Amino acid sequence: MLPLTRQEKTVLLAFIGVILAGSLGRCMTKLFPRQVRGLEFIENWDPCEKIDINQVGHAELIRLPHIGPARAEAILTYRRENGFFQYIGQLRQVPGIGEKSLEKIKPYIKVQKP
Repeated sequence: MLPLTRQEKTVLLAFIGVILAGSLGRCMTKLFPRQVRGLEFIENWDPCEKIDINQVGHAELIRLPHIGPARAEAILTYRRENGFFQYIGQLRQVPGIGEKSLEKIKPYIKVQKP
């Protein structure tokens, strides 16, 4: 291996730092999509893993981006009244969730039939 100059080492370390920051950024945005007050920490929840909207409760739903307490409750109400979701697009039938909201939460959710 060739010896590197001090400037080359600095550039290399900066490049590695940018790559690591980018890799961690995706998980961090899922972990902290917004500040949630008054809730206990949800144990055993991997922020890099999609959540199944047929299995989660209110506390997990409000951790999704653009889903606050009212939308979370609307999702749960829809699920109670209509049964489990069959596909992700069915969320558009929930009051308060349109195409734009659905596109923002799609990367974080999945639907598994029980």
